[in-house]
Amino acid sequence: MTPGANPSDDGSQDKSEVPAPDRALDKRGGPGHSVLLLVILTLPALKVAWTVGEGTATRDIVTTMGLANWPNIVVGIMLSDPAFASLLAIVVSRISFGYFAARGAIPRGDDAASRARVLTLAFASPIAYGVLVGVFFGPWWALFTAAASAVLRHGVVVEYRAGRRGNHPERRAASTTWERRSTTAGHLAALVLTAVVLPVVALADAFDGRAWAPVVHCSVDYGQGPHRARLIELDRVGNGIVGWDTGAREIANGLDCAAAESDVIRAPWWRT
Repeated sequence: MTPGANPSDDGSQDKSEVPAPDRALDKRGGPGHSVLLLVILTLPALKVAWTVGEGTATRDIVTTMGLANWPNIVVGIMLSDPAFASLLAIVVSRISFGYFAARGAIPRGDDAASRARVLTLAFASPIAYGVLVGVFFGPWWALFTAAASAVLRHGVVVEYRAGRRGNHPERRAASTTWERRSTTAGHLAALVLTAVVLPVVALADAFDGRAWAPVVHCSVDYGQGPHRARLIELDRVGNGIVGWDTGAREIANGLDCAAAESDVIRAPWWRT
């Protein structure tokens, strides 16, 4: 190395270089990751406990479903509530983009090719998320999901460009007032969506009293002859199902099933 040369010019990273706080949080999992994980882990338990009753009922359902099918409860809630599905897609889109961006996924440079790759990274996945949501809930939910995801993902790009993330303090000093305000607004919007709006919507879904799976009328037999009963489907076995009998409040095998007219099992929490 010649005298006066920059220690990092040989391609090695300066050992004294410290990652920006936002970038470090994205790498190891910040508040957004924690909130998302808590929602996914606790939402199924809350949903089952309120819908069928805590204690023995919840244990019977969890045992029958098995832990491998535990995520199916989250999927069932997503398919019944467009707001939760859209918000979850938006939050996952931004968190995943921030995670990979912290590991160098955003191309460097201001040339046309680098900018094109950045735009592709920022907008390709939001379009995919929008299509998925639109398949189940229609074009307006698709448009909202894609647009919000793209704006928040592009906000991460602007934060790197403005020096708020990454190891480029000179960019922070050279950033314009508009860039600083834009990054602050994007960061605040993402925080509110992740830490406030998503948990509130998830809790509303958990306590709304609706089933997380199809509700059907089936023929069941407890040893006194077959009769029709209303079941929450937990698993399919042969030509019938295994479900939770909402009247007898126990696990039952059902045959000759037909879809019920409503998936409401009990009144929502806010009406009790």
